[in-house]
Amino acid sequence: MVSPRYGFSALTGDFDGDGWPDIYVATDTSPSILLRNLGNGPYEEIGHESGTAVNEHGNEQGRIGGAASDFNRDGLLDIGKTNFDNDTPSLYVNLGDGLCSEEAMRSGLGVNTHLVGWGSAFVNLDNDGWQDLFMVNGHVYRSGDRFQFKQARNLYWNLREGRFAEILAVAGEGAAQRTAARAEAFGDLGNDGRIDFVVNNLNGPPSLLHNELPQGNWLRIR
Repeated sequence: MVSPRYGFSALTGDFDGDGWPDIYVATDTSPSILLRNLGNGPYEEIGHESGTAVNEHGNEQGRIGGAASDFNRDGLLDIGKTNFDNDTPSLYVNLGDGLCSEEAMRSGLGVNTHLVGWGSAFVNLDNDGWQDLFMVNGHVYRSGDRFQFKQARNLYWNLREGRFAEILAVAGEGAAQRTAARAEAFGDLGNDGRIDFVVNNLNGPPSLLHNELPQGNWLRIR
């Protein structure tokens, strides 16, 4: 039985490659939960056993938003996750057989430690076949400096070989706008082969981020 915890977001996916969809739940200030689908109904909780319950130092985190994708193209679903401030995002690299390695620092996601992350999404922004990572942020506490409450986003470009580079500084004024973000959604809103974003902001209108990168390789099917 799973002990009571503060769950923020949930993902479904076949994380162990057995053909049955599993459930991952990002929790706040407690070990995250990975429910392995045993088939035909029952699940077992394997967060600690899988390596997805805590960070690489064994610490519990203030987990908020999660996303799953095969970002390194090895055929296995990996997990990217936002956390509370004074911490880094998390990246659980799937090693196969139901085991993951937390590699936020090695992958380049450890460059930001002062943000409160909410939505997280793996998307192929430049149509090069590799999933990039976009995260939105915003604090929950107001302070004398309003830019601590309204925070910039994170845009990590996939360098391949398991690493990302933070490229927000060159992503344009729209991407760098500071808001008290709480969630994001994405899709090809212009039907032009490029992924756009809608960001839900606290006490303000939503943000629409139009992707103006070169269209690259894409296919429209009618």
